[in-house]
Amino acid sequence: MKRSDVSRAVLATGLGLAVSLAAAEVPDLELNPVTGHVESVDVAPDAGGLVRHVTDAGRVRTSALVSTTAGVSPRIAITSAGDSWVVWWQDAAVDQVYYAVRSQVSGAWSAPAQASGAQQNSRFPEIAHDGTTAWIGYEVTSAGATSVAVVGITDSPEPIPQIVVTTSSTLPLDLEVHAESDHVWVTWVDSLTSMGWSEHDAASGLWSLPQYQLCVAGTVDVTLDAIRTAVLN
Repeated sequence: MKRSDVSRAVLATGLGLAVSLAAAEVPDLELNPVTGHVESVDVAPDAGGLVRHVTDAGRVRTSALVSTTAGVSPRIAITSAGDSWVVWWQDAAVDQVYYAVRSQVSGAWSAPAQASGAQQNSRFPEIAHDGTTAWIGYEVTSAGATSVAVVGITDSPEPIPQIVVTTSSTLPLDLEVHAESDHVWVTWVDSLTSMGWSEHDAASGLWSLPQYQLCVAGTVDVTLDAIRTAVLN
């Protein structure tokens, strides 16, 4: 399921149901604007839990294993040129976030690369592409606290993640990354009654101080739209 569905569960019923919903992973879907085909990513149980990418072209379905080790919660974003970016996290002693890219022109996949910091215990990534940069957001846990980190992937061999906010919330953050009209921002569930957000400043390369939007049961879409309006205006 899309993690925004977890937001709705969190704000509607609290933590318990949301955790059970988050555990019920389903493929993440995206429409390729170049081919018109639906592409999805999931974890292949018959292949040792490797991350699998599937292209559904109607009567023909093709698949490829993207990761070399077992992955968790893969997500996909497709650029306007049709390139497919897939991100996931690896459950390890120190959890890490990885990504791989498929070229629309060649059809070839890049080798998996690490997006998170070497010592960041990182999980639950989300991804959006603004046409130039792939923005990967994820959760970082340390000393009982959870932070939101975001990294922009371009041609740099060593991306540098930035911590956007550290929250004391015990709820699933349901992090989402948004890219629209030359704006990039990130949202997260801060409490049962509010969602937090921060916008990236392209000029400085920094993220804004966190801001918060009131959110009550049944109004997640309204809240996300209010944040979007504040960013774009």
